[in-house]
Amino acid sequence: MSNLNFFRVMQASNFDAQSIPCNAGSVTFSGGNGYYVAQAVVLGKGIGPVTCSFNAQSVPDRFRIYWSGSTVADSLVVGDGLKSPSTYNSYTSSISSVSNLTTFNYNYTNNAWSTGSAQSVSYNSASFPPQSADNGNFRRDNGDTGFVQWNLSSSIGHPQYGNWGAQRGVVPNFPVGSGQNYSQSCVEGNVLLSFYKHTKFPTTFDIIIEGPTGGTAWDLFSVSCPTGTTLHSSSVSDQGTLRTIFHTAPTFDLRPGMTVYSDDKLQHPFSGSAENPHDTKVFIKSGSLPTNPPTTGPLDVSGSKFVCYNNPFTPWTENRLTISKGSSSSPGMIRAIECFSFV
Repeated sequence: MSNLNFFRVMQASNFDAQSIPCNAGSVTFSGGNGYYVAQAVVLGKGIGPVTCSFNAQSVPDRFRIYWSGSTVADSLVVGDGLKSPSTYNSYTSSISSVSNLTTFNYNYTNNAWSTGSAQSVSYNSASFPPQSADNGNFRRDNGDTGFVQWNLSSSIGHPQYGNWGAQRGVVPNFPVGSGQNYSQSCVEGNVLLSFYKHTKFPTTFDIIIEGPTGGTAWDLFSVSCPTGTTLHSSSVSDQGTLRTIFHTAPTFDLRPGMTVYSDDKLQHPFSGSAENPHDTKVFIKSGSLPTNPPTTGPLDVSGSKFVCYNNPFTPWTENRLTISKGSSSSPGMIRAIECFSFV
């Protein structure tokens, strides 16, 4: 991976994606609150994980990654000040009254700023993760482990370990550290967002930062971009028969909207047994596990914890994919993922 090192933004920006490669040097700005849109980097045609690390500091901000027509990662409103219950309540009240923010556009080539139009925004209690102090009940090293269902339009439970409320793509156990400066709170201002770029196109993405209150200052420390394409496979049970499916994302990164194939050339979309004319349900038995780099093995990774889409689960977990069949308009496309724990 190539990296955009220490990219600091305290003012709104809208970068020309054709001008900033992923290995661009440092850029520094300063300013106030607003709606920040950065077409940050040219991702290229590589397939793999994309990560962005931020620091909201004390005054809350919201960080999002927008790719291929939808938000693929969302920190919600986070900041170190939210670890205090009284400060949390104060910010949820004041920010909920904000209805628009000024957009700022930046042309990287000309190194010139222009003020854009007002951007309508809406905030409520769901715009915030649950309030939690350091090592409180809602941390980045825990989450619901009983049931997860994630389909093309909605989710039940917590589809990603360490994400709370409507958070999405927040990497668990970040920041890494120890001692009094180490925090696992889900409102911690230091946050690492990630999504898996599973197709060659689109080759750019937007970073959207909302600074909904005065005095905000935030940092984007780094952006990592994929440089190649890696083939992954999973063993699945299709009506009791073990079959192999192939895909570009590791097994634990499979998500609705991705396509799986029956051949390693990724030419023939997978079509399972005839449960119904339009889709089939298969259970994952082994695949690419959430290690760095991913390893292959059974989903019982520790003897007492199972893995289901980046979640530690208790034993007897079922990991199920609903996949469109050949007779549908999108053969081989994952329509839903589900995780069950029966203990």
